[in-house]
Amino acid sequence: MTNTFVRVGFTAAVAAALFVAVGTPTVAQEKGLTIKDIMKAGHGGTDPLLKQVIFAAKDGKWDAAVAAAKSLDSNAALLHKATPSKGGADSWEKLGGAYHKNTSALLAAAEKKNADGVKTSAGAIQGSCKACHTAHKGK
Repeated sequence: MTNTFVRVGFTAAVAAALFVAVGTPTVAQEKGLTIKDIMKAGHGGTDPLLKQVIFAAKDGKWDAAVAAAKSLDSNAALLHKATPSKGGADSWEKLGGAYHKNTSALLAAAEKKNADGVKTSAGAIQGSCKACHTAHKGK
C-alpha cells in the first residue's frame, strides 16, 4: 500500500515538474528530465497522463481531461526537442512531430468535450509507439 502511494506521488511529482518546465525547455534539462522521464509520466506507471485523459473523458470529467491533456501535450513539446540515444535526427523530427501533433489533437478534442475525438487521438498516440521505439529507443 505504501509503495503504491510512493509511486503515485513520484509520478505526480514528475508530471508536475514537467508541466512547470513547459515554458522553458532548459528548465527540464537543468532538472535532469530525460526522454524516459517524459515518456513515463505520459505512458508508464499506474496513472499515466494518457490514461487520465481517456478515463476522464469517458466519465465526462472534462476539466480533468483537459488538465492531463495539457500536461501530455506540453511534455510532447519537450520530448520533441530532446535528442534520442539511438536513430537519426530526421526520423526523430518526423516521429516526434507526429507524436506532438497527436497530443495537440487530443488536447483540442478534450477542450471541445469531444469524446470521439479523444478516443481517435488517443488511438493515434497509442499506435505510434512501436515505430518510434524501434527507431529511437535503445541503450
